[in-house]
Amino acid sequence: MIWLSTVKRYFNQFKPLRIAAGFLLLVAGTAFAAAPAQAGDTQNALLDSYVGSWSGSGVLQGGEEPETFSCRIEVTNNPQHKLYYNGRCALVRLNLSVRGTILYDDSANRYVAGMSTNRGFSGPVYGRQVGSDIVFAFQKTEVDDDNVEMAVSSQIALRGSKIVIDFTVTFTDSGDKLHTSIPFTR
Repeated sequence: MIWLSTVKRYFNQFKPLRIAAGFLLLVAGTAFAAAPAQAGDTQNALLDSYVGSWSGSGVLQGGEEPETFSCRIEVTNNPQHKLYYNGRCALVRLNLSVRGTILYDDSANRYVAGMSTNRGFSGPVYGRQVGSDIVFAFQKTEVDDDNVEMAVSSQIALRGSKIVIDFTVTFTDSGDKLHTSIPFTR
């Protein structure tokens, strides 16, 4: 099938994973320079509750065969309650690394996660508090070197005693999708 060879080519070139991996690893560790945060006690306590070692795994669906996706993430903080994360993931015989920060920016009334990956993504992602959860959502359309358009959507939710990451890559021309959901625990 043409689609299967296309997916293989993308996996080999890491095109759809370049973006998806960055967001998938958002909660994993080059620090992102953001405006100074002046978070209150509630936001600081919520951020501090995510300090520790996390691991998770899931299955990437939509390729030639389901592929196991697993990650380990270390989250630390500093006296200003800025979280630092550093992590590694393995997917389709590919090792990914990420690092960055998460903080609460009072002036913008939102959470900000900054990150960089070994696959070329760096930048901010904004989050909001929903009840006692912090949710970061991202959507982007990208055209790769072969002029193939793909839509990437990702959601990372910090939910009490776990972190859950969902992401989907949709190839615009065919509608084919790659999808995974990864629950992380300590």
